[in-house]
Amino acid sequence: MVSRRDFLRHGRTLTTGMSAFAAGVGASMSGVAGAVDKPLTPAQAPGPINRDQSSNWADVRAFGALGDGKADDTQAFREALEAVDRVGGGTVLIPPGSYRISSTLVPGERDVWIVGAGMGVTILHQDGDGFRVFSKVSKSSAAIGFRDFTMHGNLERNPKLGGDDDRHVRVKGFRRVVFAGIESLYCRNMALTANTCAEVEMTGCRVRFAARDACNFTGSSRVKITNNTIEHCGDDLIAAHVTANQQTPPREGIIVANNYLEDGFGIKILGGVKVIIANNMISRPHSYGIRLGADARWKEGLNDVMDLVIQNNIITDPINPKVWGRSHGHNYGIFLHGSKASGEAVPPEDFWYASNASDAPKTGGGRILISGNVVSKTLKNVGAYSDWGYGKLFTNQGEKDPEITGHIGSGDGIRIAGGSCQDVQVTNNYVYGFGRGIRLGDTNRVRRVFIESNKLVRIREEGVSYDGKDLSGENAVLRVHGNFFDLDPLNEHKNRRPDGGWTRNKAARPLGVSAKGLMGVAIESNWFRNLYAVAPDVGDGSLLLSGNTLICEPAAVGDHHRNKGIRIVDIHGEPRLIAERSDPSKLGFGDLIASQGALSANAAPSSGFYLRGQFVRNTDPRVEKNGKLLLGWTRLTTGRKHLLGTDWIETYAEASRGGG
Repeated sequence: MVSRRDFLRHGRTLTTGMSAFAAGVGASMSGVAGAVDKPLTPAQAPGPINRDQSSNWADVRAFGALGDGKADDTQAFREALEAVDRVGGGTVLIPPGSYRISSTLVPGERDVWIVGAGMGVTILHQDGDGFRVFSKVSKSSAAIGFRDFTMHGNLERNPKLGGDDDRHVRVKGFRRVVFAGIESLYCRNMALTANTCAEVEMTGCRVRFAARDACNFTGSSRVKITNNTIEHCGDDLIAAHVTANQQTPPREGIIVANNYLEDGFGIKILGGVKVIIANNMISRPHSYGIRLGADARWKEGLNDVMDLVIQNNIITDPINPKVWGRSHGHNYGIFLHGSKASGEAVPPEDFWYASNASDAPKTGGGRILISGNVVSKTLKNVGAYSDWGYGKLFTNQGEKDPEITGHIGSGDGIRIAGGSCQDVQVTNNYVYGFGRGIRLGDTNRVRRVFIESNKLVRIREEGVSYDGKDLSGENAVLRVHGNFFDLDPLNEHKNRRPDGGWTRNKAARPLGVSAKGLMGVAIESNWFRNLYAVAPDVGDGSLLLSGNTLICEPAAVGDHHRNKGIRIVDIHGEPRLIAERSDPSKLGFGDLIASQGALSANAAPSSGFYLRGQFVRNTDPRVEKNGKLLLGWTRLTTGRKHLLGTDWIETYAEASRGGG
C-alpha cells in the first residue's frame, strides 16, 4: 500500500492503464517477465510477495526521468530499479526519449527486465567516461533482461580505448541473461558482457563501433547468439571463453547462428565443448573469421575441445593485423587450435576435462565437423584500405587506412592444430584465394582426420598440407578423398609460364597435398588441375594414391618441361587422365582434348588418350610363347593413336612353374 505522505511527496503514481506503450511492452514480454499489469509508485513499500506478482512494472518517468537529452536522468532510473527490486522483481519501462546517464546503474537481487520502446526510439546516453551504464554481480542467481533500446557511448568524442569500466553492460553470476533488440554504439571498451552465467541469450541486437569485444560471455554456459548485426570492433565481434582459472568441467553449450559480422576480430570461442557455429556471414574479419580452441597467452580454453560443428558460414577477406602495425597477427578463415594431446590413450568417459588443472589428462578432444563453409579472399591489393570502398579500417587505436599488399594468396583457409587434429571431418567447404587451403600441424598426433568433397581454388602454396613435427614413427590416419583442387586457375603463380607450363623450381609450389612427416595418408578419388605436383613429398611407404583424376595437357609421364597444367604427372595409383588445352595464350583454352581410355583390358587399347609410359593391365592373362606371361601393354607415345609396336608394346613376365 502507498501512504498519503508518500503520495503527496512524489506528486504522482502510476495507473494500471498508464499508456499504450506499457500495454505493448507487456504483450512483448509475455512469457519472459509476465504481463505488465501491476504499476509501482516511487515509494512502493517492501514486503513479502507471491511468485505470481513478479510482473510488477515501473515507468522511469514516474520517478522523475525527463528523457529530453538535457536532464540527468540517472537518479530516476536508479529509483525505478530499486522499486521493482523491493517488491520481488518486475519490469522497468523506458518510454521513447533520450536519457542522460552519468553513473553506473546497479540492478537489485530480484529478477528484472529493462525494456525500452525500440532501437533509436529509446536512447540512453553514457554521459561521461569511466563507468558502466549497467553493472551487477548477482549473489542470488537472479534473471535479468535488456530489451528494445539504444545505448550510446563516447567513442565518437574520445576515439581511444577506454578502461575496463567503460562498458555498456557488465553482469555476472545470473541464472539467465537476455539481450533482445539492444543497440550499442560507440562503446570505449566491451559493449555487452555477461560472465559466469548459467544461460545467456542475445538476439536481434546491433553493436557498432566497440573499442573491444562487441559481446563477451566468458565462463557462461547455454549461450545463444543469434540474428545480430555486429560491425567495427577493435577486438572480438563475438567472444565466449572458458576462464583461465576454471578447475571444474568447462561451461558447455554455445550456439552462434545467423549473424552478420564485419570489420573486427571474428567469432572467438576458447575451450568450446558442444558448440554450433552456423549460417553466419563474416566480412573482412581481422586475423580470423572463426577461432576455437586454446589461447596459451591468456591461459583460456586449455581444456580439450570436443563436439563442435562449424557449418554453412560465409567468411570473406580476413585481414592480417600486421598491415596496420600490430606486432603479431594471424590470417585465417577458420582456425581451430586445441590443447595438445598427452600422447596416451585416455578413455573419454573417464577423463576430467578441466580448464587449467595440472593433473587433467589431455585426450586432444575430437568429434569435430567443419562443413559447408565458404571461405574466400577476393579483394585486390590496394594503396589504401579505403580504396576497397568500405571506408577506413576500424581499430581500438583509431581509424587506419593502411596499404593492402599480398592479400590474395596469403593465410590459411582452414587451419587445424594442436589436439584438434583427431576425430575431425572437413567436408564440402569451398576455399578460395588463400596461401594454403586446409592446413594441419603443431600436434602430437593425427588420428581419424577426413578431408572430403571440398573445393580448393586459387591456392598459392598447398591445397592440403601438414607442417607439424615428424610423426613418421607412428601411423597417422589422414584421408583426403573426393576433393577438387584447382590451385592456379588464372595462370598467375610466379612459377607459371605464359603458355600454362611451369618453370622448374626447388620450392615446387603449388602442391595438391603436402604431408611430409606423416605415415598412413590416403589420397583417393580427388581431381587435380593447375598445380605443380599432386603429392611429391609424402614419406616413402606412407602414401596410398588411388582413383585420382589429373586434368592437364601432358606430354609425358613424370617431371617434364612440356607438361602444361600439371608439371609432374605422376601415374602412381593409376590416375585417370583428362587432357585439356592448358595454354591460356591460345584459342580453345580449357577445352577438352581427349579423355583417357581404360587402364585394364583383355586386349591392347584401340581408343582413348594415353601418356608415354602408362601401363594398361591385362585382365585375361595367359602363357604366351617361350613360357612368358602377358602382363599388359606399355605406352610408347603420347596421344590417341593405337598401333601395336609403335604406340603400344606388349609387356611380359616369366610364367610361374608351380610345384608339388
